[in-house]
Amino acid sequence: MLFADFLKISDNRTLIREKYKSHCKDELGINIDVFPLDYTNGNKGLFSMNMLIEMLYRIQYYRFCDLSARGLWTGIIAILLKIIAFPIKRHTIPKFITKHLLKDKGEFIVNIYGSYKMREVVPAKWIGKPVLMKFEDTEFYGVADADSYLKNIYGNYMQMPPEDKRHIHIDNVFVK
Repeated sequence: MLFADFLKISDNRTLIREKYKSHCKDELGINIDVFPLDYTNGNKGLFSMNMLIEMLYRIQYYRFCDLSARGLWTGIIAILLKIIAFPIKRHTIPKFITKHLLKDKGEFIVNIYGSYKMREVVPAKWIGKPVLMKFEDTEFYGVADADSYLKNIYGNYMQMPPEDKRHIHIDNVFVK
């Protein structure tokens, strides 16, 4: 079985500093994330497999996250998870999820690394066969039903959110 985390495609002529990653020694440029999509069932209930996947991923995140910018309660939870999950190696949880919890085929797709939790469990037909989409002077492949996919995750994705709802996770950008 092939195991893959998510991928970042980076411009190595630049350098960024991300919030919450001050502990990271990697030099990363301006980048885009490429996430694997996996088959799953569509159950989003409290004791569902998808909630278990989300919980395991959060343990993974808190186990290896930077605590310096966390609030009091989030910081306490992160410290406790770091202590409890200390023996867990970096790829143990993702490998367990991939091997034991995700399906080979199904009617739903999930991005287990996504920020939008259960909103990222979507009907597989929305992803469908890749469709060429124009962006400025270039064409890229995208999901078959982009409108349904984007509405499910972001709501009204054609309207900019108010400034207080925008999330910026980059502190600085530099040109090398």
